[in-house]
Amino acid sequence: MVKPQSKDYSRARSDMAEKPYLNPAGSLAKIINLAKHKKRILDIGCADGSLGQYLKDFDCHITGVDISIDMLSIAKNYCDESHVIDLDNEDISNTLEDKVFDVIVCADVLEHLKNPSKILLQIKKLLKSDGFIIASIPNIAHGAIRLSLLQGKFEYQDLGILDNTHLRFFTRSSVIPLFESAGYTAQIVDVTKYPIFGGNLVPLVKSQHFSNQLIEQIKASSDSEVLQFIVKAIPGNTVLPTLNEDREESKPQEEYAAAYPSSSILEPQIGKSGGTLESQLQEAKARLQDLKLQLHELKIKHDATQTDLEKTIEQLQETQNKLSQIENKLSQAETKLSQTETKLSQTETKLSQTETKLENTEVKAQKISKDLSSARLTINNMKATVAWKVHIKIARLKTWVYGIVRR
Repeated sequence: MVKPQSKDYSRARSDMAEKPYLNPAGSLAKIINLAKHKKRILDIGCADGSLGQYLKDFDCHITGVDISIDMLSIAKNYCDESHVIDLDNEDISNTLEDKVFDVIVCADVLEHLKNPSKILLQIKKLLKSDGFIIASIPNIAHGAIRLSLLQGKFEYQDLGILDNTHLRFFTRSSVIPLFESAGYTAQIVDVTKYPIFGGNLVPLVKSQHFSNQLIEQIKASSDSEVLQFIVKAIPGNTVLPTLNEDREESKPQEEYAAAYPSSSILEPQIGKSGGTLESQLQEAKARLQDLKLQLHELKIKHDATQTDLEKTIEQLQETQNKLSQIENKLSQAETKLSQTETKLSQTETKLSQTETKLENTEVKAQKISKDLSSARLTINNMKATVAWKVHIKIARLKTWVYGIVRR
């Protein structure tokens, strides 16, 4: 849920010493009047904290909730507490489970949500026994929108009732059931107004394109210039007191039906306007038919896209399965590689030990070789000494024998 700056809120600014002008006829002023005498207030979709900026003057404790971190960076100047919460995807009652509030404000918020009833159920847990909800909700039955529809137009805008971030639309008859479906008793206690012709919060329509009779009939509806409904809701089935405020009450069903005449009644009236509106109506019908054809074509394309998407999902699943198998094989290969590396390391260790032993053996062999050479030299020396002695003895013996012979 992304809530833009509210339609008629005067923007609060963190760099302003004084509060900006507050439109007394705007929803912000009306909400402040309903909440200012309560102590603990939860502002859901607080945006830039404009509500808290004013309620702080009444010594209120403000808790602000929004999905936008940027907005909360401003709102924290005026809120006692602030929380980043995505209301479409988170349960706010879990985040704030230890807190209860006198008033919960939903100012221009519910229309931005996928399931506003779910949020209303969640925040019921956060209300004190005598607490209540204040909500401002745009009126889709504004006269400018009705006239725009007669021209076959329903065009979103950057701001206003047809804000391009709105997901849900409400009239006076559908606002109360929204709260009742979540277990509340609700009452429209006030409204804000905006003119049918002119302005950027409703579709731009020109009075000269419609008959005076049709314009007067649209204006006769009590809600033709209602921009927002201000709703007060309390848990349970308690009957809310009627407020004596300057506001328009809803009229009987007969008048409501007159404000939304059927095509069989409108067509004769349009014919009386000189044919201009009849031509516009025919163009609107033709455009509606074109839109139906476009919708049918879009449905065919959507079905084809859905089929392609399903095939893509199947292919993706197959790819994921194959990837999983490859990852398993890779894991096994890595395990084997690790084992091989371990064995290789052990082999290298043994080889190193063998090399060391071989080096030791070579040293011993060299020593033995030296010892052997020394022994041989000794033997040779010994042999040489013995032979010399024998030679001397033989020589002496020969001399002796020779002497004997001469005698």
